[in-house]
Amino acid sequence: MPNAKHHTPKPLPTFPAVMSSANPYVSPPRAAVHAALAAMDEHCDMCAIPLKNYNPSLIRRCNLCDKLIKDWTQCTRWFDLLNLNREFIDGERTSTPYAVFPMFDDNKLIPALLRLHDYGLLVTDAQDEKAVVGKELSGQHMGKWYEVKERAYLTCVLPTNDPRISKAKIDQLICLLFFEMTDTIEHVSYYEYEEYGKGSGTEGRYIAPPNGTTQQQVNDNEIERFRMFYSSVGPSNAGRVVAKHRWALTEEELKWKKWKKCHHNELPVVRETDLLKKSMGKRAFGHQLPMTLGMKPLIITLAIRDWPPTGQDLPSLLLKACVAVGLEPVFAKNRSGKQEEGLIQAETPAEAPEATPDAQPVSPATVVSDVGSSAQKEEYPFRELTRSDLETMAMTLRLPDDIQAAIDTESRRKAQSQADERANSEIKLLEKLEALSLLEDID
Repeated sequence: MPNAKHHTPKPLPTFPAVMSSANPYVSPPRAAVHAALAAMDEHCDMCAIPLKNYNPSLIRRCNLCDKLIKDWTQCTRWFDLLNLNREFIDGERTSTPYAVFPMFDDNKLIPALLRLHDYGLLVTDAQDEKAVVGKELSGQHMGKWYEVKERAYLTCVLPTNDPRISKAKIDQLICLLFFEMTDTIEHVSYYEYEEYGKGSGTEGRYIAPPNGTTQQQVNDNEIERFRMFYSSVGPSNAGRVVAKHRWALTEEELKWKKWKKCHHNELPVVRETDLLKKSMGKRAFGHQLPMTLGMKPLIITLAIRDWPPTGQDLPSLLLKACVAVGLEPVFAKNRSGKQEEGLIQAETPAEAPEATPDAQPVSPATVVSDVGSSAQKEEYPFRELTRSDLETMAMTLRLPDDIQAAIDTESRRKAQSQADERANSEIKLLEKLEALSLLEDID
């Protein structure tokens, strides 16, 4: 279930609230009780027990929880942070800064979730789709029939200041998820260290600019795209909820009963107004981690748009999107837990190898990386992606053979476009020469 630990969702005007009683057939949402207690000032932000000698200037955490996540707080590399989360997903660790109990109990999701970590995406919450029909065999509802449906979703964190991950490719990933995959998924993404102004939307796409950003800067693409707030949640019959239920006295009657949305189980952030004020530094993991201060993470939430059964594998869709935009598995590890040989070994920007245009796959934006002695500088044109660009990006969401075919098609298109430009230039030159010739005849 969505981790609403640090957010208090508010009903949206565009999605009328549907009152429903608590669902006795759906397991309580993860950390539902924990989230309510953790919101209290004098309770540990992880286990929610009361704190003695509470100091408002310090992080709200008891000594035991502080020891449990000591490895997390002492991390100095994103790769190490990914490894800790891999161990948590595999069940080797019992707690993280964002959860104090196992969350990833769906074994069939685990391989794809671990694979996402190879691309730098640290998954903090996920569930597969579920559609269940059954009969209560005990309790106060014994004998009643019930049906439960849950949409697949996941939340992950991606660093935007790691020298091994191109900012241009992050932009392309967000554009692909937000513009080209809206028929399949709902997408929400926002930057850890930005406060957002009022947004606006059209055709189900909603964008809010960072505070202090002028309309001219947005129009001229003078800011990095991933720093904007994006949401493609709705309009749909689901809204922000990811679970619904219904019950009846008989199985036949169940088919005609109206669905009730589980409002206690919702996507925590759908609009920029859902982000708590002064929450910067506490969005990705609930509180500041020294590692994240420099990585400047991006929080991404995806959900399958339709109710199950859809047959869609959400983690695999995200993996294909990463491959499509040219992200590389630079954080992969071998069985010994070390990074694979041949991948980038630099742990600081100063040691990162210089990227060359030849090493980049075909993409709508050209990246020019200039690695200096202290930091990596990256410059590329912030132009609007054309329909052709987006279609090319969408074409690559297939099997590897199709990806190469799409690249070849794009190369031929560019070659033909260049040939047409040269032909047009020659025609214009001939026209000028003819005009000059006519002038000489007149003289």
